[in-house]
Amino acid sequence: MDLKKIKELSARNYMNVFSRQNICFTHGNGNRLYDTSGKEYIDFVSGIGVNCLGYNNPDLTRAISEQAGKLIHSSNLFYNREQAILSEKMLKG
Repeated sequence: MDLKKIKELSARNYMNVFSRQNICFTHGNGNRLYDTSGKEYIDFVSGIGVNCLGYNNPDLTRAISEQAGKLIHSSNLFYNREQAILSEKMLKG
């Protein structure tokens, strides 16, 4: 999914409470992040919020393990494909 489609999906379903940079990270490796066009960035941004997701749930552990191999965290100051898709699913019920 390209950045334009991710931004459109986010605009429809995600409450905009702050300005975002025109970047969507797709994965990371070490201290490097990569965007939808493959451009490499050094990650110097800290997290804004924290979520408590519980412990030892097999489905959650599997999902986190799969996602950790791609991208563990990306600030909400940037677009995020999975966040855009999840927000649409949640609003559809």
